[in-house]
Amino acid sequence: RAHIDDLNVAGGIDGHRLELQLFDTRGEPDTAAAAARQLVANPRVAAIIGPSTTAETMAVVPVVEAARVPLMSLAAGDEVVKPVRPWVFKDAPGDTQAVGRIYDHLARRDVARVAIACADDSFGRGGEAALKEMAEAVQMTLGHRHSAAHASATPAPSSKSTEHVV
Repeated sequence: RAHIDDLNVAGGIDGHRLELQLFDTRGEPDTAAAAARQLVANPRVAAIIGPSTTAETMAVVPVVEAARVPLMSLAAGDEVVKPVRPWVFKDAPGDTQAVGRIYDHLARRDVARVAIACADDSFGRGGEAALKEMAEAVQMTLGHRHSAAHASATPAPSSKSTEHVV
């Protein structure tokens, strides 16, 4: 908000004042899509920044594509921009970038076997796919898999386990 205020004090962008509208989507795809429909119905809305999860973004994509309003998603899932969509962009690192960094970190710690714990949503499935696709190239053995409705519900590793949870 402070940056928007600073821009407006300085005359806006090309003489146009900016107005920031915030919506709490509660991480719910249907709520995010409803907020996007409300925004694109306003001819003064130039673009949408957000949402912050892959599932919410994928619910918003058809809305912004139909309205031809640019969307800058803050979500990390590769599926946000694959395939390429002319009205959809993202800023966060993707699944393969994040997994690459995780595998680099594990290699420095001489970890060669991991269990996968992921959320049972599009973000979790994308991360799991990247973990599996990249495992052989970095000589990582994948063990147990656990998924939950929310990533925060993933289990802690057993003290007897030889697997590290990613």
